[in-house]
Amino acid sequence: MRSEFVLLLEADGHRFEYELVGTEETPEEIYVLADGRRIAYRRDAAWVSMMPGWEVRDENGGKVEISFEETSAREMRAIPEPIMNALWRQHPDAVQGYIEGDNVYLIMADAKGRPDEVVRYIASPDFMRAVRVYDSGIENFRRLCGEEGVSLTLLAPDQAEEGEEGA
Repeated sequence: MRSEFVLLLEADGHRFEYELVGTEETPEEIYVLADGRRIAYRRDAAWVSMMPGWEVRDENGGKVEISFEETSAREMRAIPEPIMNALWRQHPDAVQGYIEGDNVYLIMADAKGRPDEVVRYIASPDFMRAVRVYDSGIENFRRLCGEEGVSLTLLAPDQAEEGEEGA
């Protein structure tokens, strides 16, 4: 499907655009991009954030307000690809994932494969160990996985508070 890009604003060295999937006259999906990265999409006359720290809102007069909470995404990073691949077995609807401290955000798709919601989990110690080992080198990560694989447990926020495992 074809995408068209419409410039919203260039400010402070950043570029903000609409991405219209389909045609500009009748788009099937609408995204807001910050520096080429999708940060929000339009659903049911409202903006849904796809990235922690970013908020997109409609203002009076048909304008869009975009804000970014500096502290919440300062340490945010994408989940490394091999770890994300393993997570897809547990969360087949996940289309992207991000880590921020002990928080793991999975962007889940709807039935058509479009981003639909962001689900927050708490990373278990085994999950964070896998990320640290991956960061130390792919060979170290392969050794950690071995023939058995590696456990990548994500906890629902209420489970993390109770000390239970799962998710």
